[in-house]
Amino acid sequence: MCIRNRRGRPIEFTREDCIEALRAATARLGRPPTILEYEALDLRPSAATIQQRLGGWTRAKRCAGVVSDE
Repeated sequence: MCIRNRRGRPIEFTREDCIEALRAATARLGRPPTILEYEALDLRPSAATIQQRLGGWTRAKRCAGVVSDE
């Protein structure tokens, strides 16, 4: 599913949007989210978009500064 604006154009999420979303998810959970946990929060952009923009889930968490100690 593609999210569209009022004019019907697809919304494109930036690298910064992805980082902000990961930080918001981390704040809500109190720790960095797994992909499944992130998707359950129903945030945008999607986990797939974040992975695509930032080069994978682990790298995305590093970019956002929310890497767990695991």
